[in-house]
Amino acid sequence: MRLEPSDKPMYRRMDQKDRTLVLIPVFGIVAAFGLFLLAARYPVVIGGSVVGLAASGMIGSAVRYRQLKRLIMPLSGCYLEIQTHCFVAKQPWLDGRYEQCRIYFQEIEGLVKGAKTAGFYLRIPEQGKSKIYGNGQGQRSLIYVSPFGYPQDQMQAMYQTIKERLPETARVFDYEE
Repeated sequence: MRLEPSDKPMYRRMDQKDRTLVLIPVFGIVAAFGLFLLAARYPVVIGGSVVGLAASGMIGSAVRYRQLKRLIMPLSGCYLEIQTHCFVAKQPWLDGRYEQCRIYFQEIEGLVKGAKTAGFYLRIPEQGKSKIYGNGQGQRSLIYVSPFGYPQDQMQAMYQTIKERLPETARVFDYEE
């Protein structure tokens, strides 16, 4: 079973980044209007609150823009795959870096699925054949398999397949709403 992500969610994220960039100067214009109200001797409560809210909006928009900019990257070459004896994945992380793993089913220590997301976590031992690389931290023992770009029903099928192939010693935490 092999899944490749759709580009549509990434395009939506790019559109959201563009809309957020437009909000920064809009809030700047509102802040200038608030300064005009203060200069025209309107009560400080009115002008000051307009300036404060506009400045907060500018800062919030700038922070959100920076977050979205770090998350936008090509999805070509990304996949989730279940092979005969292992799970293999390459998924986007941050700043153009990708997270990769090859996890053998017999080495999985834990599987965790949350109630509110379609993704799940896989835990492996520190030593073994299974490897998780990415995000600039070297090898790790925990990976979040992100549902970004994948249909929810296919992610659920992948989760069920991995769950069926786990060893008896693996702990499974399946949180439902």
